[in-house]
Amino acid sequence: MITQAKREEIIKSLDNSVDSVKLEELFLYDLSPYYIEKEDDSFFSKQLEYIQEKNLLNHNPNISFTNVQIDFYNKIVENKRCIVSAPTSFGKTMLIKEYIYNYQPNKVVFIVPTNSLADELLDDFKNIFKDLNYTIFDSIKKLESINDKSIFIGTQEKYYNLIEFYDKIDLFVIDEAYKLTDPIKGSREVILNRSFIDTLENSNKIILLMPLVNTVSGLEQLNFEILKSDYAPVAKNFKPIKKLDKKIHDEIYENNKTNLIY
Repeated sequence: MITQAKREEIIKSLDNSVDSVKLEELFLYDLSPYYIEKEDDSFFSKQLEYIQEKNLLNHNPNISFTNVQIDFYNKIVENKRCIVSAPTSFGKTMLIKEYIYNYQPNKVVFIVPTNSLADELLDDFKNIFKDLNYTIFDSIKKLESINDKSIFIGTQEKYYNLIEFYDKIDLFVIDEAYKLTDPIKGSREVILNRSFIDTLENSNKIILLMPLVNTVSGLEQLNFEILKSDYAPVAKNFKPIKKLDKKIHDEIYENNKTNLIY
């Protein structure tokens, strides 16, 4: 039986030795990104090469979708409202980038939970879409109107300050959208829900991104296509560390650069 647990075993084996994994295992467990071209005329070698070539991304031709990812992408294209529920390493943001690159929706809003994530995506999006004439921003101090071809990336608070300037949105995305169904504990949850509700009717396409969850409740009446998978193309290795506090202290003491402890 093909399971994510078995897939992770294969990925860990790859980390030890590429030769320890058979080509048919890469094919059967949808791990085509790990295939390295070989002079091999076998069936599985040809199939893996075909998958890689067929699913190459337009916004980054060095990467190709797996079959699971291409299935999700096609459903995003076909449906006006989608919920994508999958592990962090699935590549949910990559789906959004590929859609924008291929279909070039005019006004895009991408709500993310933190300013640091917004900063990271802003740099990434500017690099990818620099030749497509998009205005990419997180806030504008003196604003009279939103450019016809623009991508906003920022928190719900920053978006809600601009919401009156949007009479129509071609693509509306919320990352970590499971927070829409969380109990209201403060202003952040209120603003996120208001941003979502007030934008429902004037958005041509809505995509909600969230980690893998057992159920998606509270959105049943809004006609969302639910795309759910436990697929992850990476595996995690957890290693216990003795005297962690001392180790962190020593590494910071020896490092004269800025440190982030998470």
